Amino acid sequence: MAKSTKRSTSLHPPSTSALTLTFSGPFVYDFARIEKDKVVDVYAPYCPYHLGGVFFSLNSLSENDLWKCAQSRKPKEKLERAYLIRSRGIKASRGKPQIIVPKYPKGLSFESLKQTIRSTGSTEPLGPRKDKVLFKFTVPNPKYIYPLYFDHVEVVEKYDKDPENAKISAHSTGLRFVYSWNAHTPIQLVVPSGDTFDIEPPVFKELPKLADIEIRYQGLGLADENDLHSDARSCFASMAVLAGVEWWLNYGDCKSSPTNISHGSKDEMNAPGPCEAMNNRMTMENHTGGDCHAAAIVNGLD
Repeated sequence: MAKSTKRSTSLHPPSTSALTLTFSGPFVYDFARIEKDKVVDVYAPYCPYHLGGVFFSLNSLSENDLWKCAQSRKPKEKLERAYLIRSRGIKASRGKPQIIVPKYPKGLSFESLKQTIRSTGSTEPLGPRKDKVLFKFTVPNPKYIYPLYFDHVEVVEKYDKDPENAKISAHSTGLRFVYSWNAHTPIQLVVPSGDTFDIEPPVFKELPKLADIEIRYQGLGLADENDLHSDARSCFASMAVLAGVEWWLNYGDCKSSPTNISHGSKDEMNAPGPCEAMNNRMTMENHTGGDCHAAAIVNGLD
């Protein structure tokens, strides 16, 4: 495996583009180091039968393969399953990112999306136990954040607290980080062994200059007929332990987390039919069986 070589940009003048890093899956985001180090740590808990990967249009990389490769490169060292995304062309922000909402389409309550990011309220770095983390990505601090793939759920803040169906509201299940990027500079993924891979996505002259890299963490895609939200509940329980909070999810279906002492709602809410859900995007319910759209947990963004 050859290390990346520095590329000449003499034939190409600097060009500023927008770059997005899209995180899809059960992640815990720690912004507590943005003032000092201008980086964000993104943690993936261990969720059974889930795999991670990096997708950048030109190619994709399996996190599991990268980890096995790193271990084979340095078999005698105790490596940390941690990855770094870096580029001299990515402009990292020092202050807190701004949460943005779309201007189009109109007629939807997009302003409420600003409230869909669930934060722990702490300003200290998480520093979770290593046995609660499957892998970690450290990325530059973005200038903007856009909340993604919201689901209607209540995040109950104590295991022994009664859920309240009236408090069910939209919560984002993924985040998109937005940066300014010199599109003629490489973006590197540094793996635990120290080897690097170029992962810059394509930028097309025919289209507006916006490129995306996606970090995805997902399961088998199997729906649990006993509980359409089983995957989200299970992964969120692992996320909560990683973040050091006693949180769990209430979908208003009388079910609770299978791995803690929480208890479900007393009354079951009527789930919207498929046509009703599709006709109203702000009340649409995700069937989070195997796609694991668990509510995102954020630290250090208050």
